[in-house]
Amino acid sequence: MSERCGTSVQLLFKNMVDFECYAESVVDYTAKYNHNMTISYGPENLTGKPVKYPDYGDCVDTYMLRKYGKWWVESENSQKHYMTQDVEEIPCQDYITLRFEAAVIPTAVIIYETYNPGAVVRIWARHTGENWLILWEGKPEICEQTSRYFSPPIRQISNLINEIRLDLNHTLLDYQTALDAVLLAGKQPTSELQRRLLSSRLLTVQMNKSGRESSNCDVDVQNNTFATLPYDVIVHIFQYLDLKTLCRCAQVSKLWLAATLDPRIYSHLSLKRYWHKIDNRLLEMFMERCRRLKKLDLSWCGDDHKISEQAFAEFLKNSCKYLTHLSLCHSKFVTSNCINIITQYCKDLVEIRLQDCNLVYEMMISFTY
Repeated sequence: MSERCGTSVQLLFKNMVDFECYAESVVDYTAKYNHNMTISYGPENLTGKPVKYPDYGDCVDTYMLRKYGKWWVESENSQKHYMTQDVEEIPCQDYITLRFEAAVIPTAVIIYETYNPGAVVRIWARHTGENWLILWEGKPEICEQTSRYFSPPIRQISNLINEIRLDLNHTLLDYQTALDAVLLAGKQPTSELQRRLLSSRLLTVQMNKSGRESSNCDVDVQNNTFATLPYDVIVHIFQYLDLKTLCRCAQVSKLWLAATLDPRIYSHLSLKRYWHKIDNRLLEMFMERCRRLKKLDLSWCGDDHKISEQAFAEFLKNSCKYLTHLSLCHSKFVTSNCINIITQYCKDLVEIRLQDCNLVYEMMISFTY
């Protein structure tokens, strides 16, 4: 029976057609080199076919970013992390999200880099409105001063996708990087049956070894020295863990579960790393355990209207009485009314970060007029 099912799936994919397309539009981005009055060096230049590649060098018709090198993070005025244990192993400073004209099962993502290549560290994919999946992840590279046709081996999935997000890390660059185009290649359904099967998720996601997550939570609590420690000591140790590890610890025993819920662990909370998962439901989940919260980072969170103004206000009201630091860099849900809510509930606030936030541009326009 299983062999017959496997053959059916193979036939389903075999009948699909190969399809390639360049980015059709820019959905979102964190930074750009140009200003709003021109498209020179702007993110819009990343759509369509490459215009500079295979030539190398500075070109106004490419997408160029502002940051490069480590001086951005090493300067006295750089913004420090609120929760260092939740910084990604491969951090990124910027991202750009692109939409393509057709949805395909991805087989390759090709990035045309024409100036100071090597900054791309992650490739995400999804169909509009659905959850993001990582296709590839790797460390930033020091590359030769030549254009690069970058097509890393991606994780094989059976999802139709029409959006790609690129995460970039500029720390190894001597100068700004420039991207010319992004090509998405994959298999496209030819029949309505294929589209329905793929959309219904009846096919199992095919994952390679790099896409699997393994978790060894086989802990013998009764015979483990850790279990004999005082509760307050366990809580203190848990303060050094990242949120993902805390979630795993909560599944070990009732004692560990209680410790992971202790408000003393959550004096600092950084959710930027989990931008693709944070929504109203998760904010509500954190509400009770964040009664002593002093520093909160919601940067990059709230796309696709996942965080509502009402949910944000409720979280501030119940969890942010003692808040002193708040980061909302490039947070989509932030409005002028959100600022009023912050001033209402966060009386001890001494720092607020609004870098690359649409609200900043709205305020500038309102002051201009």
